[in-house]
Parts: sequence; structure tokens; C-alpha cells
Amino acid sequence: ILFVFAVLASSYVIVVAFLSPCPPLHDTTGGAILVIGCYFLAYLIFYYVRLVIGNRIRQEYQRNSGLFWLGAASQMGSLVGAIPMYILVNISNLFKSRYPCQSYCIN
Repeated sequence: ILFVFAVLASSYVIVVAFLSPCPPLHDTTGGAILVIGCYFLAYLIFYYVRLVIGNRIRQEYQRNSGLFWLGAASQMGSLVGAIPMYILVNISNLFKSRYPCQSYCIN
């Protein structure tokens, strides 16, 4: 349940990034707090779930190399997540920068 909640929170952050440079609630304090809060909450929940899984593996496989494989899977997941993000950000140019002195958004 926590994992699903973290995925929903991080999905909101990704949708806001795709709607750049004019996402909903842009230039408002509430919008900034909402995005930062969702990112922070998703980050905390993901790492809590990772900690719980690591603790469970440590308890179940005390003499085997369960934590080694957990670390290897974690690093592989980081690689699998980094490659699409590199392509989205640096090659496809889906995300646009917004400079404060220019007016992109229609109010």
C-alpha cells in the first residue's frame, strides 16, 4: 500500500515536470509546496519500503548472500531508471526551461 502511494506521489511530480514550463499552480507558494512535499514524501516512502525489504531479507537469509543480491538489484534498478531519464532529459527535449523574466504562461 505504501509503495502504491509513493508511486502516485512521484507520478504527480513527473506529470508536473511534463507540463513545464507552465504546470498547474505555477508561480504560487502552494504549488511549490505541493510538488516539493510530494517528492519528499515519495522519497521517504520508497526508502522505507526498501529498508523493510532489506530487513526481511537479512532476517530470512542470515547465512546466505541475500543482502548482496539486494544491493545488486538496487543498483540495477538505479541503472534501469537512469537510462530512460537520461534519454528523456538530454535527447528528446521534452522538458523545457522556464526563465523568470520571460512570460510563457497565459494567466
